[in-house]
Amino acid sequence: MQQPPETQLVHPTPSRPATNYLDFPIPTSSIGHEEDVGVAAASGPSDAELGIAVQSMLHHADLNSVTKREVRHQLEEHFGMNLSARKATINAAIDRSLLNQS
Repeated sequence: MQQPPETQLVHPTPSRPATNYLDFPIPTSSIGHEEDVGVAAASGPSDAELGIAVQSMLHHADLNSVTKREVRHQLEEHFGMNLSARKATINAAIDRSLLNQS
């Protein structure tokens, strides 16, 4: 009796090298990579915290002279960080607060 030939699995060679499709390395941990992965921005104030701070500031402000830019600057001083990436969120919180006051 003849034995069947041993079958071996053939693994084809990949047509191109492996990639992460992002053109930058993906960190395995967030320690020491905050600026790379945007963790610092995520650790800032929440939308609710921004809304509460905006309401407080506008409650004590002269609404005839205060500008959105001034409110954003006061928020940056209050939270001790650059909030320019959250400009749209802050502007929306200002608009909501003004609508609720009227």
